Amino acid sequence: MLIGDNMRCAVLVIDMLNDFIYGSLSSERFRRIIPNIRRLLSEARKKNIPVIYANDSHIPGVDEELKIWGDHAIRGTKGAEVIDELKPTEKDYIVEKRRYSAFFNTDLDLLLRELKVDTIIITGISTDVCVLHTAADAFFRGYKVVIPEECVEAFNEDGHRWALDYMKRVYKTDIVKLEDAVKLIREDDPDPPNNQLDKGSLMGSMKPVSEHRSFTTIIKSKARKFTRKGSKIQYLWLALDILVILMSLLMFTEPFWRLDVSKDNQAVGSVLLYVDHIAYTSNDPFVKSLKLRSISFIMSYIKSFIVIMLLAIVIRALLQDKGAPLAMILKFIAFLMLIGVVTINRRIIPLIIHQGLTPHGKTIVDSYVVLSTPDWGYYSSILTFVITMITFTTEAIIIAMKLLARGVKEFVEEIKSRP
Repeated sequence: MLIGDNMRCAVLVIDMLNDFIYGSLSSERFRRIIPNIRRLLSEARKKNIPVIYANDSHIPGVDEELKIWGDHAIRGTKGAEVIDELKPTEKDYIVEKRRYSAFFNTDLDLLLRELKVDTIIITGISTDVCVLHTAADAFFRGYKVVIPEECVEAFNEDGHRWALDYMKRVYKTDIVKLEDAVKLIREDDPDPPNNQLDKGSLMGSMKPVSEHRSFTTIIKSKARKFTRKGSKIQYLWLALDILVILMSLLMFTEPFWRLDVSKDNQAVGSVLLYVDHIAYTSNDPFVKSLKLRSISFIMSYIKSFIVIMLLAIVIRALLQDKGAPLAMILKFIAFLMLIGVVTINRRIIPLIIHQGLTPHGKTIVDSYVVLSTPDWGYYSSILTFVITMITFTTEAIIIAMKLLARGVKEFVEEIKSRP
């Protein structure tokens, strides 16, 4: 790195606003740098290094930028506020801007010089627009510029890479890794906290920000982040996957089919067909004469289904949205195992018919009445199959629609970014 030993740095956060991250000009690419910027700001605040937010604050019907990009970050609206994940503290500074550069007709240069800053660590969006023009103006004014490449983003990869290369070649900007920027901050030697600039002495576009938020505001913020991350729908899939696991366990503990025998309106006994054995509840010769073949061949299908579904649940729980595609693949494999289980229904009925019994209902043999009915194991297999099929199909459609929407959105963004 080209940074000197006696430098004094500040972190500049550009346009991490609701309209850019979640609103009219939002992009998934912008959202993925939030954790990296949050970490950098945390390190800076620990070292009492100034954190400055440069935010678009446009006047509707006046600002030229709005004619290019449409209405966004309109002054006084929610869209012009910093996202909840990166909210400023009362020790941070805010500079409002109406052009791409954070220096153009703002107090940023005055603020940096009164803070004795000579090195600016720039973060935020967009790499090829506001970040680029801010870096240019910083270079023109004699500041050293450092950009952690994991803390800036553009609407597309080409624009992002082009801008980083341009700033490195033309403005001698240090393009570094996040870890290098963190190291730079840790090695910086800022003034003591009591030498912080008195915000009351700065007029114009800078405003102090309170870090205190009400309980209601915090709860709403958490709810918004919960929904944005897609966790809500992922928890729904998790709950349904766990439900089918519990239902599949009934196939081991409950009989699939039963033959209940009575004589003269008195119960004589039953024959219970389990997945791994056949049970007789009476020693009556007639009950013993009712033979059913074992269906233990499906045990391997059930066990495979449970193991694969458990693996899918673990992956989904750990990775959330990122693990959804892999969890879907595993669920499909498990679904194939479940098809093998459900086919036992076709095998059970012929076994009963073979003995001259009514497949589903009463049969009178001599003075005995045999009632043939499915049991909990049977119903469990059917319900597990249906729920798995519905959830798999629904989730597959949702993922396909998301991929299609993302592709269309990136294509539109690509078109917009072209000169």
